[in-house]
Amino acid sequence: MKKFSDEGGNGDSESFSVFLNHPDHYGLILWANNTKAGNIRVQVSEEGDTSKLVYDQHEIDDDNVGSSSGDSDSLPEAGEVIELPVLLKNTGTSVAYDVHSYLHTEDEYITLIDSLEYWPTILPGDSSWCFDDFDFSIDPGSPPHEAVFYMNIFYNDMWRTDTFRMQIYTENACSY
Repeated sequence: MKKFSDEGGNGDSESFSVFLNHPDHYGLILWANNTKAGNIRVQVSEEGDTSKLVYDQHEIDDDNVGSSSGDSDSLPEAGEVIELPVLLKNTGTSVAYDVHSYLHTEDEYITLIDSLEYWPTILPGDSSWCFDDFDFSIDPGSPPHEAVFYMNIFYNDMWRTDTFRMQIYTENACSY
């Protein structure tokens, strides 16, 4: 995307707005033609919706109630089915609404069963647990390893990706 100031400006103060609908990082390249020697000052400001949802924490539910199946020790182990409630935090300054997320992983030992969850509206500075939980199974032959999960978090007609890691244990965790 390129934006240009008008050519008729006197050079004292040129301004324009660029609207971006993705809350991650952007670069800015500035060049000036026909300028006199001296400094060029650039001021960048963020206006409007500044909510930013980030992964905060999760819980491991491996009991035999609901869709989980395991030994109720709160450790993700080979052969178990895990219910995974996730806490999101709004680190921004405006309300985050219409919050939902897709969970995915490239881990060969994990199969996602329920990869879509929803959250209530989250106020600035607040955190909230998802209404239900993500569900996944761990292959019975899984070795001990660290699994990486990715969350595509959608809110306020924007989205961002966050990641978290989880240690996967062998059955009954005593052999790890």
